[in-house]
Amino acid sequence: MAGETRTAAKLKKKIIIDATMRVLRKQGINQCNHRAVAEEAGVPLGSTTYYFKSLDDLLEAAMQSYLSVFKEITEKWFSQHAELPPADIVIKFLITTLMDRKLIHHEYEMYAAAISRPSLRPLSLSWLLIIEDMMLKYVTEDLLKSKLLSSMIDSLLMRSVLEPDSILFDEENLVTAIHLLLHK
Repeated sequence: MAGETRTAAKLKKKIIIDATMRVLRKQGINQCNHRAVAEEAGVPLGSTTYYFKSLDDLLEAAMQSYLSVFKEITEKWFSQHAELPPADIVIKFLITTLMDRKLIHHEYEMYAAAISRPSLRPLSLSWLLIIEDMMLKYVTEDLLKSKLLSSMIDSLLMRSVLEPDSILFDEENLVTAIHLLLHK
């Protein structure tokens, strides 16, 4: 806004992006709009529309922010478990991730938003690529297997939102599926 320093402008944008993340977690993507974010951020509505002209701009900034945190946390998790056998890394990652179904629900709500919002597609794809990179770095050097593992993890996490009590999430069944994929 007029007369604002760059530092103040960056801080205001961060406040708005953080508020967008909170609105997404609390209310979901369908309730996320400039007005809800302004209220959550404690800023005038004009501030949200000044920095983020469209809702897609706001969602894109929130997803970029989330992805940088997600990548850092994911990399740290995998590096802490690097000493495990490859199949055990994948199984433990899945079981650990499945423990927070609410987070999975919110992540996949944003992820699925890319279907109707083309500007979000590259960011949604980034989620898969982060996991794919972890598979290549910590589980298998085979590019095809890393892509298959990433896709399987993605599918299982999406399925956990749609069918939380599926037999797919029984640890024994997960172990069988991971071993089949990695050892064949």
